[in-house]
Amino acid sequence: AIVGSGSPVNPWRDEPEMDVRPLRENAQHIPYLVMHGTEDRAVDFEFAKEFAEQLAAEGFDVEFQAFEGAGHGNIDPKDVIIEWMKKHG
Repeated sequence: AIVGSGSPVNPWRDEPEMDVRPLRENAQHIPYLVMHGTEDRAVDFEFAKEFAEQLAAEGFDVEFQAFEGAGHGNIDPKDVIIEWMKKHG
């Protein structure tokens, strides 16, 4: 799974249907690539970082890629995705 940014819950809405944690129960065999810009003002960088850390703590194969200085949607992840897919393809 490739995640452009991530948070186990939507930080702006406290609703049970926004909680993606139950979806992970059957997905531990899937490798994850979580990518996020360090200067993202739409989705806090720490949400993505904590999401990746939680996945790793639960035994998931996860790689976290921070894009230094990048904001929301202004990254070019092509090379990162290609290299990740070579490892996990």
